[in-house]
Amino acid sequence: NINTAMGASEEEIQTISSKEVEENGTDEASNPQFTHTVYIFGDSHARDQATHLNASLKGTLNVRSTCCPGWPLNEVVEKAIARLEEFAALTLHDFIVIVGGSNDTSEIHQKKLSELYALLFKSLPNTNII
Repeated sequence: NINTAMGASEEEIQTISSKEVEENGTDEASNPQFTHTVYIFGDSHARDQATHLNASLKGTLNVRSTCCPGWPLNEVVEKAIARLEEFAALTLHDFIVIVGGSNDTSEIHQKKLSELYALLFKSLPNTNII
């Protein structure tokens, strides 16, 4: 775990895990001309993904993530939708990835989630959404 490796105490890790965490896994100063951008939105399953992807892909992508531990999937998608203006410049070379568990799979949540996905797809027709 990156938090443990950085010397964070167990109490600090619990505090971090209960909040929304923004992560930029790239060093934009060393590579200002990224050809692809990846935004990852997720519950705890998305934790540290930008850091791991950037390390694996050697900085060829501008990878950013928003980790919201414990959030229902529809709230994670709403978080992505709230940033639509930021995504206006994305193209078919770029990706938005939604990651989540299955703790909110009731019929009501499924209907709302389908509506949110439809809004996201409609709002970003020139971007890959996974």
